Amino acid sequence: MNSGSIDTKSTFTGAVRFSTFQKDYVQPILREDMGRDIITYGADNLYPVFVKNLVRNSSTLASVLAGKADFVSGKGLVSKSGNKALNKFLTAITRKGDDFLDTWKKTVISQLRYGGFAWIVIWAKGSTPNKPKIAEINYIDLSTLRYNSKADGFLYLKNWDRYLPKLPSTDDYIPEPYDQFDLTNPRGKQIYYYAGLTTDNFYPEPSWISSITSVQADIEISNYHKSIISSGMFPNLMVTFHNGVPEEKEMEKIEKNFSDKFGGTDKAGKVVFSYSEPGQEAATITPIQENDADKKFLNLADATRDKIYAAQRASPSLFGIATAGKLGDNQQLKVSFDIFRKTVIEPVQDELLKIINRIVGINFKDADLEVIQIPALLNYFDEPFSIIANMTPNEARKVLLEMGFIDSVEIPEGETLIGWKNFPNLNDSDKALAEKNLATAESLTNGSQLPDLKDDPDIDTTGTDEPNPNPSNS
Repeated sequence: MNSGSIDTKSTFTGAVRFSTFQKDYVQPILREDMGRDIITYGADNLYPVFVKNLVRNSSTLASVLAGKADFVSGKGLVSKSGNKALNKFLTAITRKGDDFLDTWKKTVISQLRYGGFAWIVIWAKGSTPNKPKIAEINYIDLSTLRYNSKADGFLYLKNWDRYLPKLPSTDDYIPEPYDQFDLTNPRGKQIYYYAGLTTDNFYPEPSWISSITSVQADIEISNYHKSIISSGMFPNLMVTFHNGVPEEKEMEKIEKNFSDKFGGTDKAGKVVFSYSEPGQEAATITPIQENDADKKFLNLADATRDKIYAAQRASPSLFGIATAGKLGDNQQLKVSFDIFRKTVIEPVQDELLKIINRIVGINFKDADLEVIQIPALLNYFDEPFSIIANMTPNEARKVLLEMGFIDSVEIPEGETLIGWKNFPNLNDSDKALAEKNLATAESLTNGSQLPDLKDDPDIDTTGTDEPNPNPSNS
């Protein structure tokens, strides 16, 4: 019995036709070809498009990369020494409508997605090798650039899938040339291209390249579940014709007529058609028992997600995704975040800051940009009073300024702070709790052990957030 496509020139004893076919899987690879006027980025010159589509179509990958980008980019950049001219440069709007802080965020995203990034560096008029000066730094999507065949410059094309050298000369198909970044020739527009630390090629490759097959599996699992819903779930009928194997077009006509009448998203089930040589039997319709493929795919989805996060050296809990069977633990989450920050986030920040300070340092001697970090996750210091107890007044007021509660860090001349003890709405119970929090914070600062919450009469540990109404009877 033959299956799949039918060769009508052959002799059949029978044939079975299914409504869908799966193409053979081919793993895309990052291969470079120098035999043309460009060095191709992948065998088909579309490897970055392949990577971009993986991110777009895998919710798991998109989520973890977006989360990592937030951690790496932080709240922006600032001069460590308070260089006002350098900080002003960061917020200066370029002709593209971005400032350098926008460029920084896009650079981080590109680094995490592709493993590298690219900038258009525009030199100021009058720049010389002895006195170079940068007018603007603009982000450019790395997927739009290819090295020329000599690897001493770049070609820009928005859609490289349109690139065919033998086509007639039209603007849509002719790449725009750019010079490579060169401090010895600081003129016009040049491309600064960073391919990462780990690649052996001209082009970068994602740090998560080991999980590409898992990402593709994640996409296919989503497609599978959509398909079984759109097409009426699993096949549940097999129709067998015993009056010979018709021509290809006749098969298609029979199947179409059957599907038009009984198929559709509002009619459950698919049909498998079977044809056999002539006989006396009439067409038979056989029910097909549904399998547990959907449950197997759910198990596969969990394993696939774990592999994607493993390649990112991250835990789903760091991105607010709960893991079945694991209860949230604030202290454990903080430990995980600290490890993640020191082993994953900070190395990426250091790698990018080294480049940024070197390039920005062309204009500003001893450039010392650093990332404004997202605050670490809190553990014992969840209560505001416990946090404030370990801050100086200046530090506390800086936080209030960032949150928009006050207009300046400095206390206006002639004014004094109200202080929580003098706050009119703070009752005796709140004051007692505040004093306890302050004492707890001081004990932690001095290295003492945290009091056992189970022995605290004012804290209900039964799993509810409601206060204990009878603390004396606990």
